[in-house]
Amino acid sequence: DYNLNSSIPHHDCRFPFSLLSEKGELERQLSALQQQLECTQVEQEALRSSSLDVQRQRDLLRQQREDLERQLARERSESERGYGIAKPQTP
Repeated sequence: DYNLNSSIPHHDCRFPFSLLSEKGELERQLSALQQQLECTQVEQEALRSSSLDVQRQRDLLRQQREDLERQLARERSESERGYGIAKPQTP
């Protein structure tokens, strides 16, 4: 009752072609994903660079503000000494 034919794999002539077609499609998808990744990395680097520029500008503005505040305090002090302006006295 043993059927010798049952152990022989069935050969589908389309099988290799479907694999090649699937492989080609996967390669196209992989290529598209790689391009998308490269674009994302370029955008990310541009954002990182822009963020660093903004941070530097913010630091520069903070330093300028501190310099101006010190200059203003110094000028007020010199003005009070130079013109004999007395500070208001509290009773």
